[in-house]
Amino acid sequence: MDYLGLFCLGAFVGTIATFGMGKVVSLKDWQTVLSLTLPAVLSGAAMVFIDRFKYSPAFGSYPLGLVVALLWAYTQKSIDNLKAGPTSVRILALLHLLVSALVTGAAAVVATVPAYLQVRAEWEVSMAERVDEMRLMRSASRDQSAGAGRGQARGRTSGAAAPESAPK
Repeated sequence: MDYLGLFCLGAFVGTIATFGMGKVVSLKDWQTVLSLTLPAVLSGAAMVFIDRFKYSPAFGSYPLGLVVALLWAYTQKSIDNLKAGPTSVRILALLHLLVSALVTGAAAVVATVPAYLQVRAEWEVSMAERVDEMRLMRSASRDQSAGAGRGQARGRTSGAAAPESAPK
């Protein structure tokens, strides 16, 4: 899930930064927007996640999320240019939309396939633990019923191991 979480974090932070920078029209606006956007981008939560995963192979999903957010932030401008613009601008707008779709698709594969594999592996492990626990409980109940049939006192077990309380 590291890949998917870092990708989403990158997309979130990238969206905040991109929309903040989209409001810049003058030098004074640049300073104001930068002073408001940087604390949001470099907030404590984002930096904690980045610091925790800086040596993880999943860390590459974070900048991928930033790039996807940047690409999609300018799609409306590309659509407007595609509708009413010179031919060269229309070609660039179409290329931008195509690249945005391809990068988003690639990012979805990069972020979700490892997450799916991790969830599947954890499900198989938890299922194996549940099966083992059920077998242990079944054998304990068989031992108990066999012991009660021989006239043992009520409440005594036949020496079988008690099942664990709950799965992890």
